[in-house]
Amino acid sequence: FNITALNHLSIASSNVARSLAFYTEILNMQILDRPPFPFDGAWISTADNTMTIHIIEADPEVPANARSLPWIDFNDDEIRAQKPWYIRRGRHVALAVDDFQAAEVHLIAKGVTYTKFVIPGTTRQQMFLYDPDGNGVELIEV
Repeated sequence: FNITALNHLSIASSNVARSLAFYTEILNMQILDRPPFPFDGAWISTADNTMTIHIIEADPEVPANARSLPWIDFNDDEIRAQKPWYIRRGRHVALAVDDFQAAEVHLIAKGVTYTKFVIPGTTRQQMFLYDPDGNGVELIEV
């Protein structure tokens, strides 16, 4: 598989309406349709759709240091099973892949722990994992 593009940037917000106003009124970004996720948020894009930002309601249960824990901690199935939403609701880079199944097979072969979800209201899939520095990474089917 090959990474084909940066899909979106995701930012956590303590006040989605305030963040949305900033990005649309101050930076002149456009509001996009958003799937019915079970938490507040907004999707916005540049006028030419070359850059997308996902504003995601900050989850107070996700500790601030969740993104900085050592990578090996997130390879622990018990920890991952208890907190699968940490990357979805926190800062992460989303990378579009040209072959989602091949990417998943590759992660398994390399022993990388990930969590997979289907985007609500669609058939598109996403996988979340951590890099060695604890940064969240999303691989998304396009």
